[in-house]
Amino acid sequence: MTELLVALGSNVGNRIENLRFAVEGLSVVISDHIVSSVYTTEPIGGHDQPEFLNAALRGSTSLGIDRMFFWVKTLEFAAGRRPGLSQGPRTLDIDIISFGQLSATTPRLDIPHSAYAKRSFVLAPLADIAPNAILPNQTENIGQLDAHMGRAGVKYVYPSSSISNTTFIGNV
Repeated sequence: MTELLVALGSNVGNRIENLRFAVEGLSVVISDHIVSSVYTTEPIGGHDQPEFLNAALRGSTSLGIDRMFFWVKTLEFAAGRRPGLSQGPRTLDIDIISFGQLSATTPRLDIPHSAYAKRSFVLAPLADIAPNAILPNQTENIGQLDAHMGRAGVKYVYPSSSISNTTFIGNV
């Protein structure tokens, strides 16, 4: 089993339902999962678009990275996501932030995700569920990175129970 961290986002349609759909779909292939609280954040990239809802999920999978990536893309497509503007509106955005100790950059995959440590909308939910995790190529844990980044523009809006049957309580 490989432990992984996944970031979730949605800013089109019923955003909370889109995140619920992602958690339910991921729970098919990810066991022992823990889900963060849900946050609202401003979109990046300069496109005129609604705010995002963001969350994160931690768990373990028996899938390899290629099959996990395919599963994520299948869920995004099933939720109505279609190719479009980079950093544009999305019904569902699922990013594999880390996959065990894998460190790889290919045309399809960037593991650990190269931008996670610079994005408060990713760090805040990750800090809920994996504050002590140190990802490959980092010297600081997620909680420290989150503290350095700060949470300007990131607002707590819903508990984890709003998108998952698994309840998150405090730091893990």
